[in-house]
Amino acid sequence: MSEGGPGPRPGVFDAHPVPPPNGQYPYAPPQGGQYPYPPPQGGQYPYPPPQGGQYPYPPLPNGAPGYPRPPSRHRGLAIALVIGVVGLLVLAAGAGAGGLLYLRKLNNQADEITPEEQLDKDVLTALGARTTALRTKNEKAFLSAVDPTARTVLARQRLIFRNLVQYPVTDPAYRLDLGFGIASRTVTGARSYRVALVHRLGEADVEPVALGYEETWVRRGTGITMVDSVVKENVGHSSKGDNPLNVTALKVVGGGRVTVAAGPDVTAATVAKVDRLAEKAALPVLKLWGSRPGPKGFAVFLSRRTAVKTAWFGGSEIIGSSGFCVSQYAVDKRLVAAGRDPGATPPAAVADDGTLKDESLRLGGSRVVIDLSQVRDDKDLSATLRHEFTHALSVRIRAVSQSLSLDEPYPTWAEEGFASWSEEKDVPLSRSPRLNTLRYLQRKGYFTTGMPPSSRIAFYSSNKEFIGLHYAKSAMVFRYVADRWGAEKAVDLYVRIASGQKNSAQAVLGVSSASFESAWTTWLVKQVRSGR
Repeated sequence: MSEGGPGPRPGVFDAHPVPPPNGQYPYAPPQGGQYPYPPPQGGQYPYPPPQGGQYPYPPLPNGAPGYPRPPSRHRGLAIALVIGVVGLLVLAAGAGAGGLLYLRKLNNQADEITPEEQLDKDVLTALGARTTALRTKNEKAFLSAVDPTARTVLARQRLIFRNLVQYPVTDPAYRLDLGFGIASRTVTGARSYRVALVHRLGEADVEPVALGYEETWVRRGTGITMVDSVVKENVGHSSKGDNPLNVTALKVVGGGRVTVAAGPDVTAATVAKVDRLAEKAALPVLKLWGSRPGPKGFAVFLSRRTAVKTAWFGGSEIIGSSGFCVSQYAVDKRLVAAGRDPGATPPAAVADDGTLKDESLRLGGSRVVIDLSQVRDDKDLSATLRHEFTHALSVRIRAVSQSLSLDEPYPTWAEEGFASWSEEKDVPLSRSPRLNTLRYLQRKGYFTTGMPPSSRIAFYSSNKEFIGLHYAKSAMVFRYVADRWGAEKAVDLYVRIASGQKNSAQAVLGVSSASFESAWTTWLVKQVRSGR
C-alpha cells in the first residue's frame, strides 16, 4: 500500500527519518548586526526560521452515541525542535571555546582588561550571587542588582523568583553567555548579555533544562545594575508562547509525583483537587512504564481560559483541545560542566552540513498544560492527565530528528496511539471509548482499513472525523498487541519505535511488519463489525 504518492511505503514499524532541509535560512543576525562566529562552509548559518502553524484536531460531532472525548493534545514537538536548537546554540556558544577562553581571561587576568571586560566580569559575579539568592530563597538579595527605577523589569524578576521558590527546583543556576550576541552601547556604556537559567523542575526533568533571557547591564558608580531583561528562546514548544513561570503569578501545589500550578483564573481549591486526581492518574502510567528510562514525576499547569493556555508554550489554538504535553530540551551535560570548569570545551551544536551533532540535543523533561474549560468532568480530566503523562514519560527514549526538519524520526501514530491506549488500558475492549469511536465512524462511512498516517501533518491536518479515526485506530494497534502478546510487549514495541529503530515488529513480536499489519487489520475489522 502506498501513502502520499507512488511507490512502496516503508514498513510501518520502520523509522521515518526526514532529510535535512535545503535552501536559504533567513535568520537575521543578532542585535548589532554581526554573528559572533563565521558561518560554516558554504556561507550559510544552519538555523531554520521559526515555524508557525498548529495541527488541528477539533472535536467530533457532539451527541454521537458512545462517542469519546476529542483528541486531547497537540505537542508540536517538531516546532519545539527548532526552538530547542536555538536555545542550545545560545548555551553552546556561551560555553564554547571562545567564550570559555574569555571566561578564563576574566578569572585569571584581572590586570590589563578593558572597561567592557571588567563589566563582563562583574556581571558574571552578579549572576553567581543571584544563583545563591535563588537557592537560598532570599528575595531581597535576588533583586538587589535590578535597577529600582526599572519597574517593569523589577516586577518581572520578582514574579519569576516567587514562582520558582514554590517549586522543588534542583540546582538552579544562572549562566552567562559571553560568546553570543553581546551588543556594546558605547554612548550609554550598557551591554546586553544572553543569560540561561539552568534548572530541573522537580521529578519532571531527568536532565537540566533552561530558560533564556537577554539582560542589559550598566555600570553605576562602583557597582553595576540590570536595567532590562527580555525573555528570549525558551527551550520548549513554540516561539509564539512563553513559559508561565515568566508571565503569571502561580499557585503551586505538590510535593509528590506531580506538581500542579495555576494562574489567577483557577482557585486554590481547584488546584488542590486537580493535584489529588493527578497523583492518582500518575500511578497506573508509572506502573505501566516500569523501570524504563524516564522522569519519575510530572509538572502540570492549569488554566480555565483557552487564550491563556495558548499563550503558554505556544499551545494549541483549536477549540476542544483539553491539553497538550510540551517537551523540554536538555542542556548538554558537558555544557553544565563547562559552567563550573572554564577549561572544558563542549562540541558545537550544529555541524557544517546543518545536521545536529551527536549528544547536542536531547529531551530532558516535559510540561503538561490542561485547559479546564474543555474538560467535562473528573473522569474526563483523569483520562486527559493519563494521556499526557504517558507522553511525558517517554521523553528520555524518544529519538530527536538529526536534521532541522519539521517531522520526527518515528511515526506519529505510534506516539498518539500509545498514549491513547494507556489512557484506557484498564477498560475492557468491549467498553473501549476508542473502539466505540470506530464503530460510530463505520456507521457514518468514515472507517478505513490500513495503518494510520505516520507523518504529523497527515495525522492532524484532516477533517475532524478522520482525526478521530487516526487516534482511535492508533490506540487499537497497541490494544491488539497487549491482547495477543501482553502489555509489556506493547510498551516494548512503542519504546523501540519511538527510539527510531527499524524492524520493530520483528524484533519485539517475532513477526514481519507486513504480517502484523495484515493480522491487525483482520482483527480490527472484526471488532468494529461486532458492535453493529
